[in-house]
Amino acid sequence: MPTTSGSIRRLVLTPSFRKVTFTGRGFPGAPSAGTEHLDSIPHAVLCGFEWGVDTHDQWELERRLNMVRPELLGFAYEGATMACTILDALPGGSGKTAALLNGPGRPHLFLAYIGIGFAMARLPRRLWRKVVPDLTTSPYHPVMSWLAVDGYGFDRAYFDTRRWVDEQREIRPYPWQGRPDYFPRAIDQGIGRALWFIHAARSGAVAEAVGRFPAHRRADLWSG
Repeated sequence: MPTTSGSIRRLVLTPSFRKVTFTGRGFPGAPSAGTEHLDSIPHAVLCGFEWGVDTHDQWELERRLNMVRPELLGFAYEGATMACTILDALPGGSGKTAALLNGPGRPHLFLAYIGIGFAMARLPRRLWRKVVPDLTTSPYHPVMSWLAVDGYGFDRAYFDTRRWVDEQREIRPYPWQGRPDYFPRAIDQGIGRALWFIHAARSGAVAEAVGRFPAHRRADLWSG
């Protein structure tokens, strides 16, 4: 059963399923079978997020996540990691993210890092230094935690497209892993990945969108 406080947090933090769809975001182009497939990804993320906020313990969370279709399971863990990261950042946070990623989330670590980035988009910048747990058992940590920065860029482009894509906002550097110079580049990789969703996997439209950015940003946008 969901907790009362969890339900309140979920209602405050979670957009509706309709608002994360291709049509709900007002992205260019007509709906198609391709956009319907792409819509299933943010829907899986939202399910994971809601369960991550709402459940009593990891045992229950894992069993809810295991009901998701295998091809979408990693995205559901992405959303659950986002929820755990936000809860850990609140007063009384108890290491939910580390427990998830050292446990059932370990096979989905790369997508889980992206979920941490989604959480960063909703947390004050001063809390960012605490969002990535110390995953000493993973051979991919901390190098692949750059995917959290990618996730932040994706989130900003997807949910604030006017500012981050149309107006091409650039973020000020942040000393992620001691490399403030690389931080904006990792953001652009996330923005580039979002362009694939925004333009419904239409490669010509994606190329045009990348081409509207300054030349020095395009390589990282294409990387995303």
